[in-house]
Amino acid sequence: MIGGHASLIKAPSILRDALTHLVNTHENQRPSSIATIKESVTALEAFMNEIAEVGYGYEVCGQPINNPLIILGRKLKEAESNRESIKIKVQMACEVLSGKKFLKGSISTYQKFSLVVDVRNELTHPKASVIKISSEALTPPKNELRLMKRLKSYGFTPKEQSKHDWTSAIENKRFAEWAHLSIVEVMYYILYLWPYKEAIDSYIKLYGLDHYAQK
Repeated sequence: MIGGHASLIKAPSILRDALTHLVNTHENQRPSSIATIKESVTALEAFMNEIAEVGYGYEVCGQPINNPLIILGRKLKEAESNRESIKIKVQMACEVLSGKKFLKGSISTYQKFSLVVDVRNELTHPKASVIKISSEALTPPKNELRLMKRLKSYGFTPKEQSKHDWTSAIENKRFAEWAHLSIVEVMYYILYLWPYKEAIDSYIKLYGLDHYAQK
């Protein structure tokens, strides 16, 4: 009896949909930008789940249990069961595949990705913005001030007419493109840690990342 393992790859089509919103000049800028941000992160979530299946595939095919992809696959499946965040999953992948302790503050790719995820989370689960009013100024909530500070460090600031509204800094195609490419960069980063170097180019093509390399 011959056994096997197969899984449906969804991340490439989700990533392509995110890009479609970005390049479609007929779409309204605000909703299309938000769609690009959300779907880019969703594509990465699918990507991480698919990596877990790759590891499981190695396991059912009888590869040694110390294979880093098997180890990562088990960790990612456990993380999914525990409803861990996409940030935790990316950290796991970097640690297991590199064999080194993950120091998120030293990796610029992770810092950009982390900001994109936080923006996506705020857009998906918005909280009431309680603005403090005084005779001197209007002050947004601390969490929004922190987010605006991080956005500003990458050159994204609210519009002058809505400077207390952080969303005016990200509801545009310039930020959406930056967010999308930041997610693509994370995918590249993880794939270049792959233990089988001869397979890297195949995975890059499978996920459509070669399209970005050509730009």
